[in-house]
Amino acid sequence: PARGVAVSAVPPGFTRTEAFAKGGGVQGLVAGLGARLFGKSPERGADTALWLATAPELAGIGGGYFEDRCERACEHTDEAAEEALYALCERMTGVA
Repeated sequence: PARGVAVSAVPPGFTRTEAFAKGGGVQGLVAGLGARLFGKSPERGADTALWLATAPELAGIGGGYFEDRCERACEHTDEAAEEALYALCERMTGVA
């Protein structure tokens, strides 16, 4: 039964946050510097997720992969694995 919850994948992208610098070592240093110089703002990184969560015209839309307020084709799709994960979630939550 429907429960009023819609789930979509929304990556924030390469953003100016400390997350990249926390990797440590040279890689963390380079990634942190790159994020500060070339990353988008955290506000811009969060924009699509906020849009999906609040736009009335998108109420109930879920299951997609969105970037920059556009639904995109996801190259990481495996229908059998998705069904197995869904069944596992149902069993773990007692919904099934």
